[in-house]
Amino acid sequence: MSTPITLEQFRKDRQERLDKPVISHKQILADIQMDQDVKSKYFYNFEFMGVPVIQYPNDLIQIQEIIWNTKPSVIIETGLAWGGLHLFMANCLNMLKWENERKRIVLSIEKKVLEHVRANIYDRIFEMGKVVSIIDEMSSLDYTGSHYISKDTVMVVLDSNHTKEHVLKEMEIYGKLVSVGCYMVVCDTFVENRDPELYLNHECKPGNSPFDAVHEFLKTNDNFVIDTEIDRKLLISSNYNGYLKRVK
Repeated sequence: MSTPITLEQFRKDRQERLDKPVISHKQILADIQMDQDVKSKYFYNFEFMGVPVIQYPNDLIQIQEIIWNTKPSVIIETGLAWGGLHLFMANCLNMLKWENERKRIVLSIEKKVLEHVRANIYDRIFEMGKVVSIIDEMSSLDYTGSHYISKDTVMVVLDSNHTKEHVLKEMEIYGKLVSVGCYMVVCDTFVENRDPELYLNHECKPGNSPFDAVHEFLKTNDNFVIDTEIDRKLLISSNYNGYLKRVK
């Protein structure tokens, strides 16, 4: 049995591990694992509150940590498949305690939402009783809902069309809304380093992926930095280089 330690020591030990460079063979094994996970559709194995959540479990835990540490009052998500991530983030917001009671909103933007998806989300949000759930049916590039956020603390998750051009435009639109100290999470950047054979029939593929959009965006925008410590911590992630923190 391991010796109990304090939370301070736990975090100190973790930081010492994260400060070390990733050993090359571990990264190679992680890449092999990701290829196998794509082939087996591993990402489709999970549900949250009875609703499919198409995310890597590592990334769900990381998103939870970001929400806990930055305490956004509004989370904007582009892309809505089944709504599992929407519900997950709403639950994370629901667990936060605030000095002053403020609105807490999860806003998802999707061009077309199936009625049973909308019903599942609203039914479960209603059970929580605190978080406001909003679904805007429009293209993520036509977003006009800035009235939802006013002076609130805003986090953004981009998870819709994953081509470079589309994601880059989203980053330009939504990056302006992210609060300093909060994050813009760009999903599915992992596509860039996958076997091209896995994406022969996909518009999003190596060379035309969210990863490319991230690095193009950062060439002309120094308001954000990639949180590379998150990459080292997760090792296996759908969002490698996709956790961007707004620093100014």
